[in-house]
Parts: sequence; C-alpha cells; structure tokens
Amino acid sequence: MNIRGALLRGREGPKYIGLSTRGSTCYLNSVLQVFFMTKEFRDAVQSSESSHTSYIDAQLKDLFLLLKKGCPTTEDIIHGLGIKDVWKQQDAAEYFERILSLASPEASQVFHGKLNHRMSCLCGKSTDEHNSFWTLNLPINNAHNGVYNVEDGLKRFFSQSKLTGENQVYCDGCEAKADTTTECEVELYPKVLVLLLKRFEFKYYKMDYVKNNCPVDVPLNIEMPMGVSYELYATVDHVGDLRGGHYTATIQPPDDGGCWYDFNDSRVTPKTHFNPKKSQSGYLLFYRKRERQMSEPPLEDPSRPLDEQQVREGRGDVTGGDDVRVLVDVPGCGKVTGGDVVVVGDSQPIETVRFVRKGSERIKTNPVSRDFMLMPTNVNLLNRVPEQDCPTLFVRHRTKCKPMHSEW
Repeated sequence: MNIRGALLRGREGPKYIGLSTRGSTCYLNSVLQVFFMTKEFRDAVQSSESSHTSYIDAQLKDLFLLLKKGCPTTEDIIHGLGIKDVWKQQDAAEYFERILSLASPEASQVFHGKLNHRMSCLCGKSTDEHNSFWTLNLPINNAHNGVYNVEDGLKRFFSQSKLTGENQVYCDGCEAKADTTTECEVELYPKVLVLLLKRFEFKYYKMDYVKNNCPVDVPLNIEMPMGVSYELYATVDHVGDLRGGHYTATIQPPDDGGCWYDFNDSRVTPKTHFNPKKSQSGYLLFYRKRERQMSEPPLEDPSRPLDEQQVREGRGDVTGGDDVRVLVDVPGCGKVTGGDVVVVGDSQPIETVRFVRKGSERIKTNPVSRDFMLMPTNVNLLNRVPEQDCPTLFVRHRTKCKPMHSEW
C-alpha cells in the first residue's frame, strides 16, 4: 500500500464506533449497539415522523446518526429512559424491553411476536390465552453432560405438557378439576426473534438471585415450528456475577461479509473465530428471520406446467409467519396480498372452496384441487387460486371461512 492510500484509510477512521460508558451503563451500550445493527429497526427509527414526544425514536435517531459519523453519546438516551443512577448495574434484558416499550409501533414491531397458550381438558373443552412477546425466556435446565442446548430448550418450550393430580385445573365443562394438557404455539413470528437465557435464578436458601454459569450450546441457525427459520446475528453477553458483572455485545453487521465484531463499550474489535458453542456468558440471543426473496420473479418458464417446475427451490415459497409483500407469486398458488399468513406444505384437506371473499368484493375462482384449503383471516387474501394441483396453501383461522353459492 502506498503512503497516500494509508493516509486515506487513516482518515476514514474505524469501521464501527463504540459507545463510551457513563458510569456502569455497559448494559445499555450493548443493547443499543444491537438495535443499531438491526437494520429493520434502524430503518424504522430513521424514517419515523411521529410527533409523539413520549416515543424515544428521536433520541435513537440522533444516536444512530452519531454512530455513523463518530463521537456518539448516550446522554439523551439515559435521560429518556429515566436512569437516575448511572453507577448502578442494571439488567440488559430489562432495558432492551424498556426501549421497545418507549419506541414507536413501527419500530418495536420488528421484535413483536404473538403466542397462544392453549389448555385442553379431556372432555374436549379448551381455552386460549393470547399474549404478545418481545423475548422468549428459556430456563437453563435439563442440561446434558453439563451443557444446556438451546434447540432442546425450544422443543420443550413448545412441547405439550400434562397437568394431573394436585396440578389439575378447573374445567367449566366438567364443573370440576380435571386432567389438562397445555401447549404453546406461535401466532405471529417476529422479524427478529430474541431468546433470553434465564441465567439469574432466585434461590430461597440465599433469598437472593444467583447467576447460572452453565455452558450453553448456541446454534447459528434454528428451525421453529411451521418451518420458520432464523439465523443468529447478535448476542448480548454477561460475565461476572449479579452485582459485579460486565455486558458486551457480539454482532454480525449486515452487508459485512459475515464478519463478527466484539462491542465492548468504546472498543470495537473483529472476532476472527466466533464460536458460540459452550458459551458461559451468552444472555440475549438475537435471530433474524430468513426471508424468502418473494418479490423476485420465478426463475422457471411460466408457460411450463406447474407440476414440471421446482416448487420449493428458487421460487420464493411462503411459510407461516413470512412478511408477505403485495401481489407476490406463490408457487402454484396464485398471488398473495400483503399481511397474509400462509403455509405451503402438506396437511389434511378440510374443504374445497370455489368462491372467496376479498373484503366486500366477491371473487369467482376456478375449481381447485381437493388438497387446497382456504381459511380467511381478517386481512386481504388471494387474487386467484390455482387451476390444477398445487401444494397446500392455507391461512389459519378456519372459523371465518364462508364459501359462497355458485350463482355468485
């Protein structure tokens, strides 16, 4: 490299900017760096034009601008969060959720998901409880050979459990306590899934919280129910104990060739070999949803019969929870409008639908194959449906499905 090139590189400064700690605010610095490196959240904040002074978007926008130019300060953020004592160690997870609670809906929805907790009695009566979430909390237990596995923890989180004996639940149908099964399912998959490893446990013999330093196998990719995939792009780590610890963030910035960096307050250093296996410090795990390139046109010749085309490869297939854009071609299943939650895959047929309602408009369709099911939600659905056999396509709420009469 010549001298002129070296001087120019020196003027460019560091690739990424750290955040100086004000007292003991490492918990805040690590979370803010993850927010900044989450492109969907950063774009939402920077495009926000909300006039609500109660939102923290304005302070975040200023900070993100300074993180691009250099010399950033967190003073306004600290003030906006109401932090009085900057020397007091706080919980990074708590302030992650506090920032989202103060952000505009357009920004916070990036991390927003919905769960349905269902309790079912043997008599057939069931009750559903719908809850929103920003993090899925995983207890660090059932470790195998002294190592906790995140994928196994997620399977247990969504597995069915039984409440029997002293744990029986009162059933309105039986008018008595009865054996009950409970299970949890995701109703809305967030664009960014955050897993919180519950390292801080309350111990009654100490009447205090104690940190669990159990090693954790953190996967780079996870597969959720309904075939929704996520890939790891950031972690917030904690070393030390409850009151004398330190937070850092490890992040893979977007569009940086897959490189990982360690964000330790004002210091940002590249990590040459990032391996989250058997991590004793991982606390918050950030996974970005793998979006299909649904806006791209099909690679195959559209004039060819659908059964001769590859349905699942290169066609932008849509799965449950995908953020479907307007007028997207779903392989073999027509066009889907924005907001639809659909599933492409195998399932048992429920009914054949020849007429579909789109808002107040009635749409006549061609006869569809017996394995095509349509269960409308409260959003716009299809512009058309296939004229021949295709993978099963359905949206989840069958109760709102009302096939129309043929004369329509």
